[in-house]
Order: sequence, then structure tokens, then C-alpha cells
Amino acid sequence: MSTSSSAMLFTVTRQEPRLVVPAEPTPRELKQLSDIDDQEGLRFHIPVIMFYKSNPFMEGEDPVRVIREGLAKALSFYYPFAGRLVEGPNRKLLVDCTSEGVLFVEADAEVELIQLGDAILTGSPMMEELLHDVPGILGCPLLLLQVTRFRCGGFAFAQRLNHTMGKAAGLAQFLNAIAEFTQGKEVTAPSVSPVWQRELLSARHPPRITCLHHEYEQVLNANNDDATTTPIQKSFFFRPKEIRAIRNHLPLHASASTFEVLTACLWRSVADLMVIKGRPLSTVAGNFIVSDVRRLGLDTVDFGWGKPVYGGIARAFPVVSFYINFKDGIVVPICLPGLAMERFEEELKKMTKEPFDVSVGHRPPKITSML
Repeated sequence: MSTSSSAMLFTVTRQEPRLVVPAEPTPRELKQLSDIDDQEGLRFHIPVIMFYKSNPFMEGEDPVRVIREGLAKALSFYYPFAGRLVEGPNRKLLVDCTSEGVLFVEADAEVELIQLGDAILTGSPMMEELLHDVPGILGCPLLLLQVTRFRCGGFAFAQRLNHTMGKAAGLAQFLNAIAEFTQGKEVTAPSVSPVWQRELLSARHPPRITCLHHEYEQVLNANNDDATTTPIQKSFFFRPKEIRAIRNHLPLHASASTFEVLTACLWRSVADLMVIKGRPLSTVAGNFIVSDVRRLGLDTVDFGWGKPVYGGIARAFPVVSFYINFKDGIVVPICLPGLAMERFEEELKKMTKEPFDVSVGHRPPKITSML
């Protein structure tokens, strides 16, 4: 159920970062972000990582060169990614389309992909070696990328996208555009053209509040003494048998999607531990956020080496999690303080291991989704 994330020691040698600019000239212009995109809670980077096996048909091809060249071509169409964020009046964010480029790092790891085992899943300490990072949001590259070659011929491709510029769905579209350019010299444009149109999500002028939004109300956190608690990461793997076990907790004759069942299970487990100390400082009181990225295509992006062994979000955030495809199941990364994680695992085991014989009329505890 819970994956092993014991630290594995290996050496990663990074080359000096370089900027990759669009392959063709692009417009120099200012583009406004919408009032949804530039909110404070989105001013961070989304980390995504993909692991690829070696492919005998790609022998002699360097994934660093292949991806870098495809990246430059894709940036000609997704040129705002090559710009820089600037702040206008009232902290309004704009993209200055300067074509300065995105940050690209070439690296080599003294390890084979098969040796990493479950460490390729989210939550492993070694992820930081494969994910290059540059602090800051304004005046910085909006996209950070690192390609790390393994001794076996496989490689990892990691990205950090400024969340104000896009979400996982937009990043998946951009990565697929890169993939299209890497696999065909005759390709002159991505099959799906990017569309900006952020103005559609901007506030009216002057703004008018027509209903209450309790999710934006400030709630005092009574657990301020837990601000120094260090959260830990773990990934949980739900195979079909675990999903079936959770369904057995549903009321008789009730039906629910896999998303609803899994989310209700996580929410119940988290709600049970809310009363213990250890809530991270960044927690939005009473909320647990889940994003289902299984259908975005992050696990199918093919640069010529085939589909990734794993492709998805590289880590969870405090009380924010994701549903990610992996083999014949679903990976769910969780980030909680240590004590809370122990309690969470206990509750999760109850939900996935305790049998209920609904055939003889035993009524399991009711699960309701909060979404």
C-alpha cells in the first residue's frame, strides 16, 4: 500500500544551466495574466517528472539533444514560457515576452533506472537531485527543465513550471508539442495550437460580488504552535483490490466513481487525524485538496523512447494531493507532519484491509465525499 522511499545514494553530475530560446523569432509583447492566475496561492512551481527506459531503436540518440531541440521548436509557439513575469499596479502579474528562454540542465547519474525501484514515485528524497530549482517567481525563467541520463540508457525528464503560467493540463499539452517535434522532422507546428485568452478569466470593472465565497474567508488557525513541524512525504499505491475494499464500505446499493470513492476515503482518513497536532502552517483549515491528473496524458508523453515508466507530479504539498496513473493502479502522494502521517496510515489500513460482509446485512460505516 505505502511505497518504500528509503534514500538511495548515487551521484548526479549537473552541467552548467543554459537558456533554451525559441527556434524562430517571436513577438515582443506584454500579456496579462487573469485575476484567477495571479493569485498569491499560485505563485510557486509545479514539479513534474518522467522516467524512461532505454530503447534499442534509439541507440546512439542523446535524449538531452533530442529534447532540447524539440523544446526550442515548441517554444516558438508557446513563446510566453520563454518570457519573464513582471508585476504591475496592485501586484497584477504580466508576462513580458522577451524570448530570454527557459532554463535547461543536462545531467548524468551513476545509477541504473531499475536500481531506483519505488524511489521513482513521488516523495523520494532523491527527487531533488533530478529536479533543478531556482528560487523566485518574478524576473526568473518560467520553466525549469533537467534531463538526467542513467547508466542503462534510460533517463529522467523533470520540469518545474511557474503555476501562474499554467497547470498540469497546460504543461501536458506543451510536453506533447515537444514530443511531436522530436519525432518528426516534417512537423512544422504542434497538432494542438496554444490559446492565451486569459482576459476571459479577469474580474469585471469595477468588480461586483454577487455571492458569498466561504473558501476565500480567512480562518484563524488554532495550531500556530505546530508551524515548526516538518512534513514528510509518502506515496500510496491503490490497486484494483484496494479500490474494491474501499467500495465495500459504501452503503448498500450505493454507486460512486473511482474518484469519489478514493477521495472520500482520503478525506475520512485525513478528517480523523485533524484533531491531533501537526497541521502544517500552510493548511487551509478544514480542507484537503485533491487534483486528479490521470487523464491529462503526463504518463503517455513519448519523445521517441516510448511511454514513461512513471509520468506525473513529482511531489505532494501540505494537505494537497494528486491521483496519478502507475502500472495497474493509482499513486497518491501525501504530505503530512510525521505524527499525522502515522495516524493517516493507520486509518487508511482500516479502510483498505477490513472486510465487510454486505451479503449478510452488515452495514459498513457511511462514506460521503466533500467534493
